[in-house]
Amino acid sequence: MLCSGLELNTSKTEALWLGSNKHRTGTPFGIRWPKDYVNALGICFSSDQNSSYSKNLQPKLLSLEKRLNVWSSRDLTLYGKINIVKSLALSKLTFVSTVLPIPKEFVTSVNKQIVGFVWSHKNPKIKRTTMIGDRKKGGLGMPDFEVINNASKAVWVKRLLAPECATWKLLPFDYLRDVGGGTPF
Repeated sequence: MLCSGLELNTSKTEALWLGSNKHRTGTPFGIRWPKDYVNALGICFSSDQNSSYSKNLQPKLLSLEKRLNVWSSRDLTLYGKINIVKSLALSKLTFVSTVLPIPKEFVTSVNKQIVGFVWSHKNPKIKRTTMIGDRKKGGLGMPDFEVINNASKAVWVKRLLAPECATWKLLPFDYLRDVGGGTPF
């Protein structure tokens, strides 16, 4: 910091006590320490999973439903509807899924909304496995949010295990060491 001239803006900085420290009341560094959550890059981080779910995921689910409802009145082909899902609907959920743990019931709700939109809330005419299959192999390329969510988590593992050193890796490796894992450094 001395070389670069960087300085912490204490009027804009918030921190949150987590884990075994979540009941601490201290306010070090002259910054705000809210009790319930902090917001960073549009994500509300909280030590309470119910609060995190209600602040992050419920609004996204409502937004997804509204966005799909806007497009449901148009006479689109299956491919057109799948493109709407990929480009306009699920794009709003991918960032959240890379950062937060996503409950199974949320994944189920998202997939249910997608299928409902694609089939105009009628019974599907094509098996789900065919719908999500690769277009080159006879599928329709419909996204499956469970696959997207799992892939976003796997990418973090890949980044964590990459050979180059990075400061952000210290926190997960410290946690892994505490629960019996090793550290590559």
